[in-house]
Amino acid sequence: KMPTHLVGASAANTAISRKSSSWTTEHLNLASQILAADFGESVALVGLQLLTHGASSLRELGLLLDLASPWHGVVGGAVMRHDDAPATPKDRARTRDALLVLLQHNIIKVNARAGAAGSSVAVAEYEASLEEVLARRWFPWMLRVALERINPKAHALLTVLLVNGRLSSESMTTKAADMHQGERTVDQTTANDQTASNERILLGDAFSKLLDHRFICAAELLPTPLTGAADGAHAHRDLPPPPPPPAASSRRGKGKRSLDETVKAPSARGRKKQASTSAGFAPLPTAQA
Repeated sequence: KMPTHLVGASAANTAISRKSSSWTTEHLNLASQILAADFGESVALVGLQLLTHGASSLRELGLLLDLASPWHGVVGGAVMRHDDAPATPKDRARTRDALLVLLQHNIIKVNARAGAAGSSVAVAEYEASLEEVLARRWFPWMLRVALERINPKAHALLTVLLVNGRLSSESMTTKAADMHQGERTVDQTTANDQTASNERILLGDAFSKLLDHRFICAAELLPTPLTGAADGAHAHRDLPPPPPPPAASSRRGKGKRSLDETVKAPSARGRKKQASTSAGFAPLPTAQA
């Protein structure tokens, strides 16, 4: 069996510090609106700074937030510090929380870079992908196609994955089953064991079809914590630990996929290819700036 970690939306990450000249201010403004709508203003503020300035450590990100748009007043229901106040542990914790959200949904990735000269301590830096943010506009289209071309179980599984970001396959199927459980009446709960067994069989079949139709695919592992790293290297410490490397498999052809297989939603490029090959399903209207 393979590890059980899933990934929400994973495009080929595009380092904004090396971004294509085709990205414009309008793209960044749209990305900011998407992040704010999906995750709130405070997360959008952190994401926009990474998109604008490229890979940054937690300390550098804090300085960028101070210089570009210092937090103050009330943002997203949280009381922020005033411009003339020094950074506080709560400010750093709030930034780390925003990074966790962005990492959970594959909008940023974390890398290690060399520390100061003469130091053996690595520094964690965070890099955002504008492509990942803009690809979120395709989620409604993906859900509609999953519902109409596969079945409601596939739609429920994909909904859970896109809403929650990284999940284990067990959590993904459990949450999807809970959605169905909430729709049952009291009279329908007399054969819970048999119903749960049948539900898992149906979800397993839908899971396999999502893999076959490339709605989800093999997932990369989360980076392990950088022991001794500085500047917020442990910002993702609250995420579940990464699974062990996958075991080698001699399986031939498609066959029946297991719910324990490592998967993720397709990349932005994969979604574009999927759109071009799904005849009869025009993309849903994209979000307006």
